[in-house]
Amino acid sequence: MVRGSRFAVGGSRFEEPRAPAPAARATSLPRSASAWGWGPTSAEKRAPCGARQGQRPSREARKRVGVGPHAPLNNAGASHGDSSSAGRVTAVALLVLTVGLVLLLPLAAGTRPAPRDVVIVAHEMAFYLEGDEMANPTIHVRPGEQVRVVFRNDDAGIAHNFAVADWKIETSAVKGKGETSVIFRIPERPGRYAYVCVPHASMMAGTIEVAAD
Repeated sequence: MVRGSRFAVGGSRFEEPRAPAPAARATSLPRSASAWGWGPTSAEKRAPCGARQGQRPSREARKRVGVGPHAPLNNAGASHGDSSSAGRVTAVALLVLTVGLVLLLPLAAGTRPAPRDVVIVAHEMAFYLEGDEMANPTIHVRPGEQVRVVFRNDDAGIAHNFAVADWKIETSAVKGKGETSVIFRIPERPGRYAYVCVPHASMMAGTIEVAAD
Protein backbone atom coordinates (compact mmCIF):
# COMPACT_ATOMS: atom_id res chain seq x y z
CA MET A 1 0.00 0.00 0.00
CA VAL A 2 1.26 3.33 -0.86
CA ARG A 3 0.97 5.96 1.78
CA GLY A 4 -0.96 9.01 0.87
CA SER A 5 -3.03 7.16 -1.72
CA ARG A 6 -6.75 6.91 -1.72
CA PHE A 7 -8.71 3.64 -1.56
CA ALA A 8 -12.39 2.47 -1.04
CA VAL A 9 -13.73 -0.08 1.41
CA GLY A 10 -17.45 -1.01 1.28
CA GLY A 11 -18.30 2.04 -0.70
CA SER A 12 -16.45 4.42 1.65
CA ARG A 13 -13.33 6.36 0.71
CA PHE A 14 -10.32 6.50 2.88
CA GLU A 15 -7.05 8.45 2.50
CA GLU A 16 -3.81 7.28 3.99
CA PRO A 17 -2.49 10.01 6.30
CA ARG A 18 0.74 11.58 5.11
CA ALA A 19 3.89 11.27 7.20
CA PRO A 20 4.92 14.53 8.86
CA ALA A 21 7.52 16.47 6.93
CA PRO A 22 11.03 16.48 8.47
CA ALA A 23 11.90 19.51 10.49
CA ALA A 24 13.74 22.22 8.57
CA ARG A 25 17.49 22.39 9.18
CA ALA A 26 18.49 25.32 11.30
CA THR A 27 20.08 28.03 9.22
CA SER A 28 21.51 30.08 12.09
CA LEU A 29 24.68 29.16 13.93
CA PRO A 30 24.32 28.44 17.60
CA ARG A 31 27.57 30.17 18.23
CA SER A 32 29.59 32.93 16.61
CA ALA A 33 31.47 32.17 13.44
CA SER A 34 34.76 32.68 15.22
CA ALA A 35 33.81 29.93 17.72
CA TRP A 36 33.61 27.44 14.81
CA GLY A 37 36.92 28.62 13.44
CA TRP A 38 35.38 30.36 10.45
CA GLY A 39 36.11 33.95 11.52
CA PRO A 40 39.38 35.74 12.47
CA THR A 41 41.01 34.56 15.68
CA SER A 42 42.06 36.93 18.46
CA ALA A 43 45.68 36.72 17.28
CA GLU A 44 44.61 37.60 13.74
CA LYS A 45 42.63 40.54 15.03
CA ARG A 46 45.81 41.86 16.68
CA ALA A 47 47.87 41.24 13.56
CA PRO A 48 48.74 44.26 11.37
CA CYS A 49 46.50 45.10 8.49
CA GLY A 50 47.13 42.80 5.55
CA ALA A 51 48.59 40.02 7.76
CA ARG A 52 45.32 38.19 8.40
CA GLN A 53 44.24 34.96 6.78
CA GLY A 54 47.76 34.06 5.67
CA GLN A 55 48.33 37.34 3.80
CA ARG A 56 51.82 38.85 3.80
CA PRO A 57 52.02 42.04 5.90
CA SER A 58 52.39 45.25 3.97
CA ARG A 59 55.66 47.16 3.90
CA GLU A 60 54.21 49.86 6.17
CA ALA A 61 53.10 47.21 8.70
CA ARG A 62 56.55 45.60 8.71
CA LYS A 63 58.15 49.00 9.26
CA ARG A 64 55.83 49.71 12.21
CA VAL A 65 56.49 46.44 14.00
CA GLY A 66 60.18 46.38 13.13
CA VAL A 67 60.24 42.99 11.44
CA GLY A 68 60.74 41.71 7.94
CA PRO A 69 63.36 42.56 5.36
CA HIS A 70 63.15 46.25 6.14
CA ALA A 71 64.12 45.89 9.80
CA PRO A 72 67.81 45.01 9.21
CA LEU A 73 67.99 47.77 6.61
CA ASN A 74 66.60 50.30 9.07
CA ASN A 75 68.97 49.11 11.80
CA ALA A 76 71.89 49.33 9.43
CA GLY A 77 70.86 52.84 8.51
CA ALA A 78 70.70 53.80 12.17
CA SER A 79 74.16 52.35 12.80
CA HIS A 80 75.53 54.19 9.79
CA GLY A 81 74.01 57.42 11.07
CA ASP A 82 75.53 56.89 14.52
CA SER A 83 78.95 56.22 12.97
CA SER A 84 78.71 59.35 10.84
CA SER A 85 77.77 61.46 13.87
CA ALA A 86 80.65 60.02 15.89
CA GLY A 87 83.05 60.74 13.01
CA ARG A 88 81.89 64.36 12.80
CA VAL A 89 82.33 64.82 16.56
CA THR A 90 85.86 63.37 16.38
CA ALA A 91 86.80 65.63 13.46
CA VAL A 92 85.52 68.73 15.28
CA ALA A 93 87.42 67.74 18.44
CA LEU A 94 90.65 67.29 16.48
CA LEU A 95 90.16 70.65 14.78
CA VAL A 96 89.60 72.40 18.11
CA LEU A 97 92.68 70.68 19.58
CA THR A 98 94.84 71.71 16.61
CA VAL A 99 93.69 75.32 16.75
CA GLY A 100 94.30 75.36 20.50
CA LEU A 101 97.85 74.07 20.07
CA VAL A 102 98.57 76.64 17.37
CA LEU A 103 97.35 79.43 19.65
CA LEU A 104 99.17 78.13 22.73
CA LEU A 105 102.57 77.52 21.13
CA PRO A 106 103.45 81.23 20.90
CA LEU A 107 102.31 81.69 24.48
CA ALA A 108 104.46 78.77 25.60
CA ALA A 109 107.43 80.21 23.75
CA GLY A 110 106.79 83.55 25.39
CA THR A 111 106.93 81.99 28.87
CA ARG A 112 110.51 80.77 28.40
CA PRO A 113 113.00 82.72 30.50
CA ALA A 114 114.74 85.46 28.58
CA PRO A 115 118.47 84.98 27.94
CA ARG A 116 120.76 86.47 30.54
CA ASP A 117 122.73 89.41 29.17
CA VAL A 118 126.48 89.46 29.64
CA VAL A 119 128.04 92.71 28.41
CA ILE A 120 131.73 92.46 27.48
CA VAL A 121 133.73 95.57 26.53
CA ALA A 122 136.94 95.66 24.48
CA HIS A 123 139.06 98.55 25.77
CA GLU A 124 142.75 99.23 25.27
CA MET A 125 143.42 95.72 23.97
CA ALA A 126 141.70 93.87 26.83
CA PHE A 127 138.27 92.44 27.73
CA TYR A 128 136.24 93.86 30.60
CA LEU A 129 132.85 93.06 32.07
CA GLU A 130 130.71 96.19 31.99
CA GLY A 131 131.20 98.08 35.25
CA ASP A 132 134.22 95.95 36.26
CA GLU A 133 137.85 97.09 36.17
CA MET A 134 139.42 93.58 36.05
CA ALA A 135 140.95 92.87 32.63
CA ASN A 136 140.10 89.56 30.90
CA PRO A 137 137.89 88.41 33.78
CA THR A 138 136.47 84.90 34.46
CA ILE A 139 132.84 84.74 33.34
CA HIS A 140 130.61 82.50 35.49
CA VAL A 141 127.63 80.74 33.90
CA ARG A 142 125.31 77.83 34.80
CA PRO A 143 124.88 74.54 32.88
CA GLY A 144 122.05 74.76 30.34
CA GLU A 145 121.67 78.49 30.82
CA GLN A 146 120.83 80.64 27.80
CA VAL A 147 123.12 83.63 27.49
CA ARG A 148 123.27 86.65 25.23
CA VAL A 149 126.78 88.10 24.99
CA VAL A 150 126.71 91.76 24.03
CA PHE A 151 130.17 92.66 22.74
CA ARG A 152 131.05 96.35 22.56
CA ASN A 153 134.27 97.76 21.07
CA ASP A 154 135.54 100.97 22.62
CA ASP A 155 138.86 100.99 20.75
CA ALA A 156 138.62 103.45 17.89
CA GLY A 157 140.25 102.28 14.68
CA ILE A 158 140.84 98.70 15.90
CA ALA A 159 138.77 95.62 15.01
CA HIS A 160 137.84 93.23 17.80
CA ASN A 161 135.51 90.25 18.20
CA PHE A 162 134.48 87.63 20.79
CA ALA A 163 134.88 83.86 20.21
CA VAL A 164 134.65 80.54 22.13
CA ALA A 165 136.34 77.90 19.97
CA ASP A 166 135.11 74.90 22.03
CA TRP A 167 131.49 75.91 21.44
CA LYS A 168 132.00 77.13 17.85
CA ILE A 169 130.80 80.62 18.78
CA GLU A 170 132.21 83.75 17.19
CA THR A 171 130.82 87.24 16.69
CA SER A 172 131.49 89.35 13.66
CA ALA A 173 134.41 91.74 13.95
CA VAL A 174 133.53 95.24 15.10
CA LYS A 175 135.77 97.84 13.45
CA GLY A 176 136.08 100.90 15.64
CA LYS A 177 133.47 101.80 18.16
CA GLY A 178 130.29 99.75 17.96
CA GLU A 179 128.71 96.56 19.24
CA THR A 180 127.25 93.21 18.25
CA SER A 181 125.65 90.31 20.09
CA VAL A 182 125.29 86.53 20.01
CA ILE A 183 122.86 84.21 21.84
CA PHE A 184 123.79 80.65 22.79
CA ARG A 185 123.05 77.98 25.38
CA ILE A 186 125.67 76.90 27.85
CA PRO A 187 126.54 73.17 27.70
CA GLU A 188 125.30 70.93 30.50
CA ARG A 189 128.79 69.66 31.20
CA PRO A 190 130.60 71.74 33.85
CA GLY A 191 134.12 72.94 33.04
CA ARG A 192 136.36 75.83 32.04
CA TYR A 193 136.42 77.17 28.49
CA ALA A 194 138.58 79.87 26.87
CA TYR A 195 137.25 82.97 25.15
CA VAL A 196 139.38 85.21 22.96
CA CYS A 197 139.51 88.05 20.48
CA VAL A 198 140.61 86.17 17.37
CA PRO A 199 142.78 89.00 15.86
CA HIS A 200 144.48 89.61 19.23
CA ALA A 201 144.27 86.21 21.00
CA SER A 202 147.68 86.63 22.68
CA MET A 203 146.51 89.73 24.56
CA MET A 204 142.77 89.45 24.77
CA ALA A 205 141.84 86.06 26.32
CA GLY A 206 139.87 84.92 29.34
CA THR A 207 137.96 81.99 30.87
CA ILE A 208 134.31 80.98 31.04
CA GLU A 209 133.55 78.72 34.02
CA VAL A 210 130.47 76.49 33.81
CA ALA A 211 129.33 75.43 37.27
CA ALA A 212 126.05 74.88 39.13
CA ASP A 213 125.17 77.38 41.82
